[in-house]
Amino acid sequence: MAARSKYIAFVIVRAGSGVSGRDTMVHEIGWSAREAGLAESDALAAETAARTMFDFAGRDAAWTDIAAFVATQEDKPWASHVWPLKWSRDGWGKPWTARNIDYDATESLRRTRVPVLWFLGELDHNVPTEASERALLAALQESGHPDFRVVRLPRTGHSFLASDTGNNADLAKQSHMVATGARWKRGCVIAH
Repeated sequence: MAARSKYIAFVIVRAGSGVSGRDTMVHEIGWSAREAGLAESDALAAETAARTMFDFAGRDAAWTDIAAFVATQEDKPWASHVWPLKWSRDGWGKPWTARNIDYDATESLRRTRVPVLWFLGELDHNVPTEASERALLAALQESGHPDFRVVRLPRTGHSFLASDTGNNADLAKQSHMVATGARWKRGCVIAH
């Protein structure tokens, strides 16, 4: 909207991804397996299966191909964390995924001229912080954007509640927003 409308004065984004929907969802699925205590090899296998399912959606694969793949994966210890494996034959999830996996916020961001303040959580298990920060800063700098900040908050996950783990399962135990001091400079923030 900020790239299209002359009526928007500024943009503030909280925990928004700077990479594609596919990469964001793969990151989240991998962390779901990690938070459940599964081995790193299982988390990586879950991410691989998720990528395959997103590829199926992106190319509008036949349900027979999808079902054949799902049949080889559903008994894996990480399968319950890969939500696309649960697509039903009636199509739930596949159309939405096909429309959203390639969305990349940086395309619109490059055309945005209003001030941008974008917050990321250091330990975010829903949004890939490192990759998002790199992509956002590159897009904003390449576009010659005049006024932007990407703020990376330490000791917090996707909720911005104080956390040493970023685990979504710990959300009920967290009681306050992360506190931070920050030094500002063009393009990024050094939070401490």
